[in-house]
Amino acid sequence: MRRKPFVQACTFLLLTATVFNSAHGAGHFNNGKLSRDERLLPRPYQVSFGNNADIYTLGAVGLTISPDSFGKTQDSKLQNNFVVATVERFKRSLHLLNSTAQYRRTKYSPLRKENEEGFSRAKLHGPVHVSIEVFVKLSLNEATFKKDLQHGVDESYSLQILTDGTRAVKVQIESNTVFGTNHAFATLEQIVGRRDGYGLVFENLPVVVRDKPQFEHRGLLMDTARHYFPVQQLMRIIDGMALLKLNVFHWHIADSQSFPFQSKNAPLLGLGAFSPHAVYTRQDIRNIVSYAFSRGIEIIPEIDVPGHAASWGVGYPNITVNCDARVAEDDRLLEHGVDKVPLNPLLEETYDVVLSLLD
Repeated sequence: MRRKPFVQACTFLLLTATVFNSAHGAGHFNNGKLSRDERLLPRPYQVSFGNNADIYTLGAVGLTISPDSFGKTQDSKLQNNFVVATVERFKRSLHLLNSTAQYRRTKYSPLRKENEEGFSRAKLHGPVHVSIEVFVKLSLNEATFKKDLQHGVDESYSLQILTDGTRAVKVQIESNTVFGTNHAFATLEQIVGRRDGYGLVFENLPVVVRDKPQFEHRGLLMDTARHYFPVQQLMRIIDGMALLKLNVFHWHIADSQSFPFQSKNAPLLGLGAFSPHAVYTRQDIRNIVSYAFSRGIEIIPEIDVPGHAASWGVGYPNITVNCDARVAEDDRLLEHGVDKVPLNPLLEETYDVVLSLLD
């Protein structure tokens, strides 16, 4: 029985369901109605909603980055671009959500009838202009910016959604680093409600959120050695992680079963992949690392040594100890019998290959 496609499908469906509950279930998901608190995942450290019965449909969205951001330093181009890219992703998400919310499904009552009680009595404003003001207190060193995303970095933020009763809504985001700003927009996306036939809305204003991680390490482990995932699928999973404010992608990239990694200095290692099409090129790795970083996610790669090394021996047969008898003994889990194959510590070639890979 082939388990690989089944495991891939289950993993993807689980992540998709979680993401859709958090991001796309704002207000309503299938036939169930989520409370305003339930649609915030994970629940912020502090959150409060107002009792304003007015409803504001969203119109144009504008961004202002405070000139006092980044400690007023002039050398903040990378961090400024990070915030702008975060806002653009937020806008694209709104566009996607709005394309479904504009369609009044209540017209087809057999499918699902929208519960409009209370909504019909509310005062509807809009579409209103949404102005987003971002203030990032601290400036990270631009020269080492991409290295600053590591364990213990400040990811806290505050978020306020305000209105003065006119045709405008103001969103104020304040954080110590751009990584906190990134989480603020994930929360903002979850706060946005959806009303069939009316579009996207803000309700229960003012909204005040103060949030910080309960755990510094919030990760997901992906094993692409035993179950190859295409690059685009990994990126979709990273998108889901960002919506749930996870910050570590533990990438178990190589193991005994396969070596789906293209090495410049040890090119024959790639022969240990499931197929020539199940290999991550060097450019693939760069793209995935950059994609994750832009969403505040650090990638920690794992390549097993000195054990679990059977895939190394496909391209470099001299550097492994095959242990055929030990592998054959594992008649219950033949797939994992090869886990008993280690690198050969007695050969100089072994160290040459390992060091060239890590170089």
